[in-house]
This record gives sequence, C-alpha cells and structure tokens, in this order.
Amino acid sequence: MLYIVDAETGSLIKKLDTKSGKKENPNGLGEPAIVDHNGDHIIDYVYVGDLRGQLWKFDVTSKNSNDWKSAFGSSKPQPLFQAEAKGVKQPITVKPTVMKMRAPLSGLLVHFGTGRYLTVDDAIADQDSVQTFYGIWDNGTNNASRSKLIKRKIMREDSVSGLKLRTTSSNEKDAIEYDPSKHMGWYLDLVYSGDDRGERVISDPVLRNGEIYFTTFMPSSDGSICNASASGTLMVLNARTGGRLLYDSVLSEDSKGIRDSKGKIPSGVIVDTGGPTGVAIGVYKGRDTIYTGTTDRKVVSINKEAAPGVFGPQTERRISTF
Repeated sequence: MLYIVDAETGSLIKKLDTKSGKKENPNGLGEPAIVDHNGDHIIDYVYVGDLRGQLWKFDVTSKNSNDWKSAFGSSKPQPLFQAEAKGVKQPITVKPTVMKMRAPLSGLLVHFGTGRYLTVDDAIADQDSVQTFYGIWDNGTNNASRSKLIKRKIMREDSVSGLKLRTTSSNEKDAIEYDPSKHMGWYLDLVYSGDDRGERVISDPVLRNGEIYFTTFMPSSDGSICNASASGTLMVLNARTGGRLLYDSVLSEDSKGIRDSKGKIPSGVIVDTGGPTGVAIGVYKGRDTIYTGTTDRKVVSINKEAAPGVFGPQTERRISTF
C-alpha cells in the first residue's frame, strides 16, 4: 500500500493499493522514488519495489487525485517489472534511482538492487536465492522481462596494490541496443564463479553523471546479526549499459589508475572490514572520492576519476527525484 499524505496537515490524500498480498501471505513496499519528469516541480510518477520482487510505477500526473493509479493494469494493478532469478522472486527493499534516456530514445531508466535484511533468518549468508542489480527501461510499456535484459557478469575478484578488486564485464563488445523487441535494460547477478554467498543490495544506490554507485552486503558466515564480520563490495557501473567504466574507476593515492590482474579497469572494491552501508560522493580537483560506512564502525573510501559530466556535457540526464 502506498500512502500519499498532506505534509502540512497529515491528512490522507490518496491510498494506492497494489492488491498484491493477503493477511496470510503479506507483502510490503520499500522506499519510493518520487519523480518530476517534466521539470515543473510537481510529482508525475512514483517508483517503488516490494518484497515479492515487483517494481511498481504509479501515475500521479492528473490534477485530480481520484485518477491516480498504477500505470499498468486496468481491473488489477500490474507491475512495471518482476524481478526473479531461477524462478525465485527477488525482494526489493531499496529506493530506486531514475534517469532520463538520451535522445533519440524516450522514457526512463530505473535502477535498483534486490535483497532483504529484515529478520533473523535474513542474516544467514548461505542462501539458495540469487540477488541481482537491475537497470530497467521504462518506455511506457511493462513488457520488460529478464530474457530481454543484457546479462552482465562478475568476471574476477583479485588483490592488487593492497586492494581487493572486483571486475565486471564491459560494454565494449555487447553495447545495448535499446529496442523494445530486443533489449529493455541490463542486469548483474551478484554471484562470482558460481558461488552464491548470500550477497544482496540493502542500501539505496546513487546515480551521478551517467554512473550508478551501490554497495552490496554479505552477512557473516555464522549468521550473527551483529555483523562485525560481514563484508560486501562498493561498486560503480555505467548506468545506461551496466558495463564497467571505460576510464579509471579506482585510483591510487598518487592518482594513478589501478588495474586488476588482467590489466582491466575494476568495477569496485571488496570491503571486508564489516558490511558496507550507503554511498556518499565528494569531488575535489577533478577527482571523485566515494565513501561508505561499515557495520564494524569504519569508513571506507576509494578515489576515482571524476565522471565526464562533471566538467562537460552529460550523456544522460538525471531527472528530479525526491
């Protein structure tokens, strides 16, 4: 259930029901992303995921709140996308990010990761279900499915220059053709070398200048909910394609680009001093610094080249979200 409330009076303006969930089999929504698509400072759409892996889009463009509804489905609301892997639905508990596609394409690209960490059972690292990070093209239809998404892979995890690096597949050889009959986005399963370690996304991603930043979380192997021994990864990818960046994503202290053991640009740094939390980004003298806290009360940071959009035109435009 999505509640829209008057911020000044607290009175209920509209209650939007997904009709997905029952008392004996409940469901729940995560944190919504509220989007002003046309720049008039009035909310147009709301994107939100649920515990059953459904990504919902609500249309609130009408001046009459009685017309606000799910963007898809007539008699029964339908989601924009169903997240699932190997037939298992993937819960969405984070707030999505939303960016505008570049011309000549229209529509929006919605990013989110899957996974949950809400109950004692969620602290078990050895789980059968695979979790995923997605980029879903909303072109006004809800015909996106996993089979229409470009698959990205975790290619390597190794140690270089004292850092534990993760490298994903690139967008050089298999760039996405955004065509409703072919590709509706991309996905990256959080599995390396066939090993499911219970890795998931439980903190909100951050979109900036055509790049998507997010952290992953792996509970401690003993199932402890304190998680001082948890781990995860601080990641950055090309937001449009899901591929690794084509310029230095990890810099050494002397601002030299770090490569993995195969000479490729890494997509992230593995954090083993506690599970990473959210992402914060700072910019100084043409260099980005990406920060994350950990469950072991530490702060981890990596340096990278500033995104091209910081000092030049952006290829995709982030729209107003709240």
